[in-house]
Amino acid sequence: MQFYYKLTGPGAATDQAAIQVVLTRSVNGTSTLIGEADATLAPTTGGYTLGTLTLNYSSSALPDSVTIYAASGNAQTIQAGTALQLDDISFIGTGLAVRADAGLQAQLTVSPNPSPSGRFVISSPSEPALAAAPLTVLDALGREVLRQTPQAVPTGTRELDLSNLPLGIYLLRLDSKQGALVRQLVVK
Repeated sequence: MQFYYKLTGPGAATDQAAIQVVLTRSVNGTSTLIGEADATLAPTTGGYTLGTLTLNYSSSALPDSVTIYAASGNAQTIQAGTALQLDDISFIGTGLAVRADAGLQAQLTVSPNPSPSGRFVISSPSEPALAAAPLTVLDALGREVLRQTPQAVPTGTRELDLSNLPLGIYLLRLDSKQGALVRQLVVK
C-alpha cells in the first residue's frame, strides 16, 4: 500500500504519527484476520511525503474488508494541535487474490465449454462449497459483467446463464474459502 502524508501543527516537527492497515474476512458474523501492516511515520517538512506499507498475510483467504487506522500525537511528549493528513491511498503491487491449489482446482468442472447457448453448469460433486462460492464473470476487457452471491445451500452444481451476453471469451472466478478458482469460458 502506498499513500502520501504530512503532519501539521505547531509541534509537528517533534511529534510522530502512526498508520495501521488490517485486512479481514467476515463469515457468519465472525471476522478473521487475513493480513496487516503498520508503521510509525516520521515528521514531514512542508509538503506531503510518500509512505509505503508492505502487507503481511497470515491467510490465503480473500479479504472482504480493509480498515485503516491513523493516529497523530504518538511521540513521548505529545504535542497538542498536531494533525495527520493522508492523501492518495492506493494498493499497489501483487493482487490480493490467492488461487486455490491444483487439487482443489481439479475438483471443479464447467460444461459445456465452449457453450453455443451461453448456458453453463458449474459442478463440484466432491466439494459442493466450491460450486456454491460467490462468483464474478469478466469480459475480455476485464469489465465485470455478472456477479452472484453464494448459493444458500451448496448442492454441488450450479447453473450459469450468459445467454444475454455477446459471443466471446469470458473469465469466471469463484471466490471459495480455500482461494480463487478461475476458468475461461467461451460463448460461441
